[in-house]
Amino acid sequence: RELNEEYFIHILQKRPYVTVKIAMSLNGKISGQKGRYIIGKKSLRKVHQLRAENDAVLVGSGTVLADNPHLGVRHVNGKDPLRVILDSRFRIPLSSHIFRDDHVLVFTTDSADLGKIQQAKKSGVDIIVSHKKMPLEQILRELYRRGVSNLLVEGGQIIFISFLKAKLADRVLFFIAPKV
Repeated sequence: RELNEEYFIHILQKRPYVTVKIAMSLNGKISGQKGRYIIGKKSLRKVHQLRAENDAVLVGSGTVLADNPHLGVRHVNGKDPLRVILDSRFRIPLSSHIFRDDHVLVFTTDSADLGKIQQAKKSGVDIIVSHKKMPLEQILRELYRRGVSNLLVEGGQIIFISFLKAKLADRVLFFIAPKV
């Protein structure tokens, strides 16, 4: 069962296998100064390897607004995962690095700016609009439906806690930097 854990989760539970990655300092902080990584180069390569091994990477709008991440594979060889963004009000700017191509899926609500949604759709971004915030279980079912068999969650504190509380994290990886 352990050797085929990802397969069993994907096939039997009809959702992606979820890995939650948390990078933190010795004093428990999970974000560094703007534009600086908490983890070192070796750990950064490992994170990029994880991205290359997963079909999709998920973050919330807070991470995009705070860090403007690339969320691609750059420090190792591999294919960029689908970038999945949870943004109930679609606050993230369309100039964000994640919109560098159309390999993006945004989950938002009908409280978001319709003009912005239409503009993003015109540039090829896939957007799912619901009446209210979609439960994580429903998001995972939608990702499964789209062929995502494994998902790397790299969001901030709210996203991490949400996945842990919902008992949807199949694996949790901590990257702990030896600094305060």
